[in-house]
Amino acid sequence: MENENLFKEIQAYPELNSPLNFFPIINHDLEKYNSKYRNAEKSKIFSSVLFGFEKNSNDSSLLSGELIWKDNLKSNGKNLSKKLSKDLLNSKIRSEMINEFIQNHDQHDYLSAREAYLLSLVEVDNFDLNSYKINDAINCQNIFLKKLHQKLYDLFQKFRSKIVDDKEIKDSSFKEKSKEIEMGCNFISNCKTVLSVKPIHKYFELNLKSAFGKKLSLKEITEGYDPFCRSLSHLPLAQITLDKIIEILNQSFSRTPLIGLYESKKYEILSSLELSRTIFLKNKNEENSGLKFIEASLNHIKTAVDLVGYAPNRSVEIATLMQYGHISYQLAKYCRLNNFEFKDNYMYDLRNSNKYLNKISERSEVLGLQKNIDKIIEYYV
Repeated sequence: MENENLFKEIQAYPELNSPLNFFPIINHDLEKYNSKYRNAEKSKIFSSVLFGFEKNSNDSSLLSGELIWKDNLKSNGKNLSKKLSKDLLNSKIRSEMINEFIQNHDQHDYLSAREAYLLSLVEVDNFDLNSYKINDAINCQNIFLKKLHQKLYDLFQKFRSKIVDDKEIKDSSFKEKSKEIEMGCNFISNCKTVLSVKPIHKYFELNLKSAFGKKLSLKEITEGYDPFCRSLSHLPLAQITLDKIIEILNQSFSRTPLIGLYESKKYEILSSLELSRTIFLKNKNEENSGLKFIEASLNHIKTAVDLVGYAPNRSVEIATLMQYGHISYQLAKYCRLNNFEFKDNYMYDLRNSNKYLNKISERSEVLGLQKNIDKIIEYYV
């Protein structure tokens, strides 16, 4: 009976039952929330032209955040949730509620953190974007990953304790699930590290609809678009918003390394997540998916390198050359660690990136990177 209860506990939420598939699972739920938001938008449009049309459906729980405050009835967050249930499109109230959760996250459990994370992503997916919303989503992601890691660790301890105490357990599925939870716990720990990023310090707001076709200033790039892209690349479930911003940038700055650099950084983080997941699976097909992300990162940075001047001195040019060397080295190292085929074009990129790094060799951080590249070239020669 106790064993059955353990399985019921992990089967209540898919990411506990299959933690290595965490992001696809949460993304599936996020699509439900975004669909609910779009339906609320349609209802608002209809209610403005049809007399007596009811704009809110009976089920407002997905967007009102009431699940966050289920055990905290007297909090300000509970009051905000009630207000939001009557106006599901009120972004200001939802942001206030999310911030209330962040300030008091120690008082909330894993399920509350899950709900706050989803709602913060709904706000980032909105056309009206600002620094606070992105910072809130990053904070909610960090909090949720921390609480999910602890939840998985506690579950693993329960499974392990049961296996140790009851040596007569012969059910292989019980031991397999224990191992899967342990791997998931390690994976979520790696995710916390990979997705760690500093908050955006300067306030900036952006309407993704009105920004299309607009001529951008250098100030807008440095104070808004650049920090937005850097932070959003650490939100794997906000890639659609990141792609929209990159598309806006591409209209004004298509002939600079900036676009390729952002794309490369995005795929680098996705590759790190995928590789940290597949390392536990022992499945070559799964491992190849991580390799594809690294190759995508490399291809994007190569297009950016083609736009670097002969004598690179701007910060974006220096960052581009550093990224080219870094990704070329990471790809070679990954092939070596997993006994993957090291293709001729990989070697070309290693040597070519080293030549480009010579142009900025006076920088202290370049020396260490070039040493690593030289060592791995020597390994493959």
